[in-house]
Amino acid sequence: MSYIDAVILGLVQGLTEFIPVSSSGHLVLVRDVLGISEGGLFFDVILHLGTLLAVIIYFRKDLLELIVNFSKDKKVFFLLIIGTIPAIVIGFFLSDLLEQISDFVYIVPVLMVVTGILFLVSERVYARKDKKKLITSLDKIKYKDATYIGLLQACALLPGVSRSGVTIVGGFFRSLKRETAAKFSFFLSIPAILAAAAYTTYEAVGENGGILIEGPTVLGFFVSFLSGLFAVAFLMRYIRKHGLNVFAYYLFAVSGILILFYLLR
Repeated sequence: MSYIDAVILGLVQGLTEFIPVSSSGHLVLVRDVLGISEGGLFFDVILHLGTLLAVIIYFRKDLLELIVNFSKDKKVFFLLIIGTIPAIVIGFFLSDLLEQISDFVYIVPVLMVVTGILFLVSERVYARKDKKKLITSLDKIKYKDATYIGLLQACALLPGVSRSGVTIVGGFFRSLKRETAAKFSFFLSIPAILAAAAYTTYEAVGENGGILIEGPTVLGFFVSFLSGLFAVAFLMRYIRKHGLNVFAYYLFAVSGILILFYLLR
């Protein structure tokens, strides 16, 4: 892999992991339209670890406070566990089916459109909520809310579905305030990325018999970290006053580009 390819893939992973436009969909766009190889399993792990570090650095004060005050804030940990379980269970038991679905060439653009429609619907639902009754902190989230959001997160195992997007949407449906929904989504990304990285590392070691870290891999890590940090900061500021509609229209546009590309190639 070249250094330029590593930079492009690092940018795509870092930005689209957290900005709700589907990281898997954009990796397909980069692979099929630009002709850039995805870099192998271990490179994928490294990019995910870069975005994981970005979340941890951005929310370092909140995370440290949760750890220090574990006895007081342990409910938040249980909420994150509950929200993570559906994706782990479905990913483990339905991995073969998910791979078969992913092989369908039009699945990414189709699910991008579905995700975009979900964004538009969620904004309409959120607009009708009583703003005085919105959930404004993580510890006020109910366990059934975490379960609902976790089930939506499991949908992001399908390529073309934005993990951050559907979890934020889930928060809107469950009456979480915009920034609270985004924050819970980012917190949920920590165990989700850890689980994905652990599983992919296991596959990479089994496939290659070992791990080799080269220059482009290191560069990809730092690019995904820096772009991921920017993406988290951007979305946390943006979501306070703006909705998901613009991301819906963006997904429609990218979906159209992919469909047109597949039809003409």
